[in-house]
Amino acid sequence: MIGGNVFMPLKMPILLLIIFACVLVFLIATIILRLIMSEELIIRARMNNLISKREQVIMKSKKRKGINLTEKLSPLFKKKALIYLSNELSIAGIPLRADEFLIIWLLLTVIPAGMIFVLVKEPIVALGIAICGMVLPMVFVNRGKAKRLNMLDKQLVDALIIIGNCLKSGLTFQQAMESIARDMPEPISKEFDKVLREAKFGVTFEKALTNMVDRLNNKDVMLLVSAVLIQRQVGGNLSEILGNIAGTIKERIGIKEEVKVLTSTGRASGAVIGLLPVAAFLILMVFNPKYISAFFETSQGTTMLMVAAGMEIIGFTIVSKIVNVKF
Repeated sequence: MIGGNVFMPLKMPILLLIIFACVLVFLIATIILRLIMSEELIIRARMNNLISKREQVIMKSKKRKGINLTEKLSPLFKKKALIYLSNELSIAGIPLRADEFLIIWLLLTVIPAGMIFVLVKEPIVALGIAICGMVLPMVFVNRGKAKRLNMLDKQLVDALIIIGNCLKSGLTFQQAMESIARDMPEPISKEFDKVLREAKFGVTFEKALTNMVDRLNNKDVMLLVSAVLIQRQVGGNLSEILGNIAGTIKERIGIKEEVKVLTSTGRASGAVIGLLPVAAFLILMVFNPKYISAFFETSQGTTMLMVAAGMEIIGFTIVSKIVNVKF
């Protein structure tokens, strides 16, 4: 009875802390999304400069005619967040729509934490499970995306060589892309096939290529598409251009691998130093909540948690800037 009387006053503050943590994670995710989308908008602007003015006018008029009430009410969420998440899932090779993934993400966050709270009656454990449910799905998506993009970079060199040979034999660039989509493995075959399907459904070939750049946000793909669009406007020997691009991409991959080897120690140290406190804290929240209950029950503990979270974010950002070499 005494234990129950001690625990009851703590329920409401801890539940409020859980709600605050969920809102904080959502805001951080929104900020990261905005940063990613800003880089994507820069690439899209560069690609749109290669499209004719007439086509841009036609595209804008179609957008004005096709706008509906839902787009007016939620343009940011529908046009940016959901489209971005759908592209991320597609690149990662996850066969889910954005709304399906959001539902699964919500269920993984709420249901395990709710069951733990009902069965164990420990809000701290429920908070730890909820944080894991919020973080793990996107970690899974990002790992899948990074793996497939690395595969695409390596496949792109072979694809450019095949396209160059097809052009020399008299085929068009679109027919060469059909050969890549038919004969090469994923992910490059899937991405080229999307371009061809968009072109068959009425999208101009230039716009379909630009959509691929927007979807992948890859510098090598942007280099390829830029060369193709410029060649279609001003002419030139496309097979020779693609051969030079293939050599450039091959050298870039070699430099990337060398930089990756040289910075492996720093990246490993940054990952361990950054993730170890967070992992230890989550493990203690789940398996020994009484050990860290003081952080949630006192204002000093809550302040320490916020300061620690801020220092973690700052340290992780600094280490990422150091070890991530741009070239």
